[in-house]
Amino acid sequence: MLVNYTGNAFSAVAAYEGERKVAVCGDIVGVKIDMEGVMVLGLSSFQSKEGRAEPAADILKPGDILLYADNIKLSSKERLMEAMEKSRGEPLTLTVSRNNRNISLSVTPELSEEGGYKLGIWIRDSTQGLGTLTFYDKETGRFGALGHGITDVDTGKIMSVSRGKICSAEIGTIVKGKKGSPGEILGDINFDNCLGEISENNKLGIYGNIYGGYKGGKTYKIGRKSEIHTGEAYILSGIDGTVKKYSVKIENIIPFSAESSKCMTIKITDEKLLDLSGGIIQGMSGSPIIQNDKIIGAVTHVFLNNPERGYGIFIENML
Repeated sequence: MLVNYTGNAFSAVAAYEGERKVAVCGDIVGVKIDMEGVMVLGLSSFQSKEGRAEPAADILKPGDILLYADNIKLSSKERLMEAMEKSRGEPLTLTVSRNNRNISLSVTPELSEEGGYKLGIWIRDSTQGLGTLTFYDKETGRFGALGHGITDVDTGKIMSVSRGKICSAEIGTIVKGKKGSPGEILGDINFDNCLGEISENNKLGIYGNIYGGYKGGKTYKIGRKSEIHTGEAYILSGIDGTVKKYSVKIENIIPFSAESSKCMTIKITDEKLLDLSGGIIQGMSGSPIIQNDKIIGAVTHVFLNNPERGYGIFIENML
């Protein structure tokens, strides 16, 4: 997290008092977040009894987050549908979050030809996928994962979290990465075996609490960015179902990077991992990076033109 981010109960400065340590993870987990409100992905028209209708045109925009409709809290897509039906074609007052500011807008649902009132918008209220746990702090009881925020695939915006959870996952297929095409880890999320709750999603990762604490993982000291050097290191990843070490090379360090999740470039050098995945693939985001027996960061992004290489974030930033 950002320095002195209050959601993590300690600042970057405090993190080093007494050589703070964290449990380092590497587990692949299922991630599901429900948004704070309903996100507008795009606008569309539909057939009403009077012709083509576009009620939301020039009113709503892609990326808008609908929070309330006539004081009804929009905790899901279904709640918005209920509000539209309840309107019976009368104007709805929407509370909309746009560019981090709440505004009030009026839009009038129209009756579609099939029956039912619509606004002519595509919406999303949740997302899910696989990712990697990075660390667990026993003193605060909180975990950090991914090293970058979860963004909406259509709008590119960070998804606000109403509630979320991490669950156990069973890895099925590994799609190898290749030039111009990122690979990915495919598997099943076991929603009946939830491991913890997600409370924060920002540009540096997801954060929350693990039920009963994290039981595995070796405890490592935290490596400051000033201690990192180019050369050999390794990552921890559960890509094959068990957390293992895989060798990497730190090629470049970017201490003043404009993007806080792209602070160093790394290259996968481990032949077993290259044979398995082709390099860095989706689902490996958050894999801890270890150098000189300290956790120094996490894998975050892959180079599309060369999946053997990618970016990492400083652990200082995630804390």
